Amino acid sequence: MRRLLLEGGAIDLPKLIPPMSLRRSAADGWHPPSGSGSRNGAVEWDDGVTWKEPRALRVWIVYEGADVLGHFCSMLADEPESTLPDLARGILRELLSTAGLCGHHQHYLNFEDFGEDVRTGIRPLFEALDQRLSTSSPTVCMDLRELWLIFFRLTFDGDPAACPETTRKQALRLAREELERMRRLFRDADDSADSPAARQFLADRNHFDTCCTVLALHGSIWQCLKPLLLSLRQLKVACVARDLRFWHERWLEPVPTPWNHLPEMMAVVVHSLATREQARDANLEELRSDFAAFCLERLVDSKQTKQELAARPRPRTDQDLVEHIPAWRYCLIRAVADLRANPEGRGHRTLHWSATNDPDPTVCAAAQQAYHTIRHARSLPERVSPRRAVMSALWWLRQAHLLGLGIEPDHDLAQRTREKELTRVKEAERGVAPPQDM
Repeated sequence: MRRLLLEGGAIDLPKLIPPMSLRRSAADGWHPPSGSGSRNGAVEWDDGVTWKEPRALRVWIVYEGADVLGHFCSMLADEPESTLPDLARGILRELLSTAGLCGHHQHYLNFEDFGEDVRTGIRPLFEALDQRLSTSSPTVCMDLRELWLIFFRLTFDGDPAACPETTRKQALRLAREELERMRRLFRDADDSADSPAARQFLADRNHFDTCCTVLALHGSIWQCLKPLLLSLRQLKVACVARDLRFWHERWLEPVPTPWNHLPEMMAVVVHSLATREQARDANLEELRSDFAAFCLERLVDSKQTKQELAARPRPRTDQDLVEHIPAWRYCLIRAVADLRANPEGRGHRTLHWSATNDPDPTVCAAAQQAYHTIRHARSLPERVSPRRAVMSALWWLRQAHLLGLGIEPDHDLAQRTREKELTRVKEAERGVAPPQDM
C-alpha cells in the first residue's frame, strides 16, 4: 500500500521530510552515522529515531528501498547554494544509517557489496549532486567534493564497470587533488598526537580513505600508492615504530598515531585489490614497473643541476640529486632490487649511472649490486610472489622514512616485522583472515 501511495503521488516525501529536517540530521556531521545501531529491542536507532517515524528518511529507505531517494533529486537541485552541503550530508547520513539493514553488513564506508537495486536507487541522487557540483561556486565546490566522492562510491563501488568513463576520470582527478591538498598536513606534522595537523588528519581520515579507495578501486593500486608515497616523503614525524611496524602489538613499542594510518593504508590497498589486478596482470608487472620507475627517477640529477653542470662541470653533492638524503636513495635502490622490475628495459641504466655518479659510496655500492640484479632479471625469483615483492619494497621505504628523520631502526625487530608481513601476504593469497595483532 505504501508503494502504491508513493507512486501515485498521494504521499509526497519531500513535503513529509522537508529540507530543514534533513539539514538538521547533518548537524553533527555524517560519520559515523548516528543511526548506525539500534536499541530498545531494535525498535529505534541509537539516536532515538523510531522505526515507525514517518518523517525520517531512513525509515522509508528501510521499508521501501533506496529508490525512494529519487524523490529528493528536485530538492537537491533547488536547494540554495549556501545550505546545499548540509542537505547532501543529511541525506547521506540517513542513507548510511540503514547500513546492515538493507543487505549491507560491512563497515558503513565499505560499499562494494551494495546490491544493484540499492545502487540504482542512489544513482539519480548522485547525478543531481554531480550537476550541482559542476555549477557551484569555488567555495561550495570544495565543500561538496567529499560528498560527491562518497555518492560516487555508493553508486559505482559495487560495479565499477558500470561507471561512465568521463565520470570515472573526474572521480580519479578529484581524489588525486584532495590527497594532494591533504599532503600539507604531513608537512606540518610534529611529534604531538594532539597537534593541529594530527587533529585535522583525524577529522579528515574518512575522506582520506575515500580518496584512496576511489584511486585504487576505480584506477589502480599504483594510482593510490603514488600519492601515499609522496606523503610519506613529506611527513616530518615517524609513522612507524623503530621496528617498521605500523600496527599495534602488546608489549612492543607503541606506533605513532594517527600517522601510522598512512603505511597502514598502503598495505590495505595491496592486500585488498591485488587479486583483482592479478586477474589481468598475473605477476603485477605494471604495478612493479611503475613503482620501480618512481624510485629510479629520484636517483638522478635535478633539472637545475643538469643545467648547471652542462654550463660548468663540478663535483656532485647530495643537494644536486632529486632525492637529497643518501639513506632515502639507498633504500629506493633496495626497493627496486626487490621489485625485480626494469621499467621500459632501461631502468638498469639509471642504476649504472647512480653507481658511477652518486656522491655517497654506500649508495654507489647498492646501485652497483642492484644494476646486476635488474639487468639480468627476467622475472621474479622462484617462489617469490609479486605481492611479496611490492610489500618488501614498501618495507624498504618505511626504513628510508625513519632514517631520513634521523631515527635508527631496530634492525633485528625490523626483520621480524618483515617476516610477519610476508606471512600476511601468504595468508592473503590463500584467503586466510589476518591475525588480530596485525
